[in-house]
Amino acid sequence: MQKTTSVVAKGKASTSAIVESGTTIKARRRVGGELVKNASAEWVIARNSFLKRSVAEQIHVIRSGVSAKNLVLFAEAVKVPQEAVFRVVGIPVTTAKRKLSKDENLDPATTERLIRIYRLEKLAEDVFGDSEDARKWLRTENLGLGATPLSMLDTDLGAQEVSRVLQAIAYGGVA
Repeated sequence: MQKTTSVVAKGKASTSAIVESGTTIKARRRVGGELVKNASAEWVIARNSFLKRSVAEQIHVIRSGVSAKNLVLFAEAVKVPQEAVFRVVGIPVTTAKRKLSKDENLDPATTERLIRIYRLEKLAEDVFGDSEDARKWLRTENLGLGATPLSMLDTDLGAQEVSRVLQAIAYGGVA
């Protein structure tokens, strides 16, 4: 099953992708008439494609696993070392590199932790109104959390705290 997805960014930039079975993503970004490969655009398309699915479809994707390539796309999009992303999703560096070199899918538990990142990064983007501001916030030390929000996403409790702080920012409360 192939489906084309389009995302319109600020200005005259647009992104399109081919999504096959929810795991293979190919993206190009059109900027001023020129097509450019862009990891950040590719990450956003994968994230948004997943989040738009029904709960039943999301569960199916989690059980099937998503491509390990998503780990690299997120690291490049957020501008953090790949190893930091591997740690947050709980996958050993050697396992991640093997899965990447063999173009394998992540296991369901690792996929679910990556999906947690999808949701919270999207929430941060909605709160700040801009993907770059959201990504900067994720990698910047936060006094209310006592750490960077990204570093807290390795546990469900940490993710809940990040979500709580984002909700407080969104609604004008004190985090």
